[in-house]
Amino acid sequence: MAVKQGETYSDEETARRRDEALLRALNTPPKRHSEMKLGKLKPKAGASPKKRTCSPKERKNPDNV
Repeated sequence: MAVKQGETYSDEETARRRDEALLRALNTPPKRHSEMKLGKLKPKAGASPKKRTCSPKERKNPDNV
C-alpha cells in the first residue's frame, strides 16, 4: 500500500482506487427504477385500506353519522 502524505495519495494509489471503484460499479447488478424510489411508495394492490376512525362525538351518537 502506498504511503499517505496528509490526505493525498500517490498516482499509483489513485489509479488503483479508481480502477477498483469502476469495477465495483460495473459489476453491481442493475436495479429497476421502482426499486430505487424510496420516497413515495404506492400501496400494493392486495393491501387493505386503513380502517376509518370516528370522532368521540360519532361514537356516542352513531345514528347521526
